[in-house]
Amino acid sequence: MLVDNLDSLYEFERDFDELLTDVAGEERQMKPVVGIDCEWKPENYYSSTGDRRKKKRVGKRQRLLRFLKRFMGGSEPLDPPVKKTKNKKKKKKGGSSNPVLVLQISTKDKAWIIDFQNLARQSTTGSGTGAFLLGTPLTATEQVLNRVLGMVLQSDEVLKVGLGPATDLKRLSWSYPFLPALSQYRAVLDLQALAKAAHPGVSGRSIEGLNKLCLHQLNRGIDKSMQCSDWSNRPLSTEQLKYASLDAHVLTILYESLLGTLREERERERERERERDKEHESPKRKKAPSLSSVVQGLTVGFKVDIDKIGSLAAASLEASKEAPETPTASGTTTAPVVALRSTPMTQFSMKKWSLYK
Repeated sequence: MLVDNLDSLYEFERDFDELLTDVAGEERQMKPVVGIDCEWKPENYYSSTGDRRKKKRVGKRQRLLRFLKRFMGGSEPLDPPVKKTKNKKKKKKGGSSNPVLVLQISTKDKAWIIDFQNLARQSTTGSGTGAFLLGTPLTATEQVLNRVLGMVLQSDEVLKVGLGPATDLKRLSWSYPFLPALSQYRAVLDLQALAKAAHPGVSGRSIEGLNKLCLHQLNRGIDKSMQCSDWSNRPLSTEQLKYASLDAHVLTILYESLLGTLREERERERERERERDKEHESPKRKKAPSLSSVVQGLTVGFKVDIDKIGSLAAASLEASKEAPETPTASGTTTAPVVALRSTPMTQFSMKKWSLYK
């Protein structure tokens, strides 16, 4: 279900309220589970393969022209030779300063795709944080959005599972710090930590990432090609909507499957302990914690320092004002828009705590 206006927001609120009501009327040891995931536009997005090749050709042409200028006796000095180092850090792929545009929330039966680009105000530059909106009154749509998000993300009654959810939630808070509901997250579980507990003898790299974990746990991979599509285009394509729904829905399937694997692993461990006790008559060991206790031990909460985001964004904005103007292709000069991009996000952190200790 696409949530991109007030009517769909109210419908989502009713659906989730029914979920909480059903849970309250039942006696369960385990919380109801929803999968959460975020999407944003990649930093170096190309609309086609031709654009990528064109940029490479332009770069090669510019390097060739600089070489010919030096060769023909130009005044431009030769670049000093660059020494190759073995321990050179590789640039991380997928890094982006663009804001979250889509938030996916899914149960076993239904998925909601929350379109932040249509529901909340965006940065004037089209990228970066919305810290410049801190202290401004929320619009009518944002007030409903904030209430709905608080009901989901700040609830102890619903377990939110994801793959590296701290990264997504940090970017979500950085993108829309003016929404109070994004200042704190409760009952969050990283499936990567649960997978390590369920597969203690398996290398972490073999189950790192959603596709590898699905292959190992479900014997079936998941197509991640749409992750690098342009999530700022509206309307979202049918392929993007299908991908967004599946990406969050498979998290709930993985959670149940990992719980089953963890249950089997614990039974095998108990059986080995009973065999050792019979052979060596060892003293009684402490009773192993229950499955729900293991999940609770891995469940955490996050608190965001919104003031830190605002101060870092303000410092970045001042730096952009003091920076010299740069020439454009048309010959005019414009002040650089450094404002509110990647630097503030990399410098602020979220405080994590355990909810059950």
